[in-house]
Amino acid sequence: MSNLNVTKFEDLSFVKKNGHQAIVEFPSGYGASIIDDGYGSEQGFYEVALFKDDYIYYDHSAIPEISGHLTKLEVSQLLEKISIL
Repeated sequence: MSNLNVTKFEDLSFVKKNGHQAIVEFPSGYGASIIDDGYGSEQGFYEVALFKDDYIYYDHSAIPEISGHLTKLEVSQLLEKISIL
């Protein structure tokens, strides 16, 4: 299940994988994968991976390809940044 244009953590729809995952897509072709079993999950944090056209995107200078140890608020802030790329 994909979330279109979602920038608020509380509006994300997660599916069960190894942990839980939400995929967000934006009209620009950028998107994000949010998981609860990545970097920081032992402390209750989330991990976000930046995507472009369905692949992890490594070449953006303003946003790291993978960000871990994020709170729900920090996930929302990062999604907002990705939404305006």
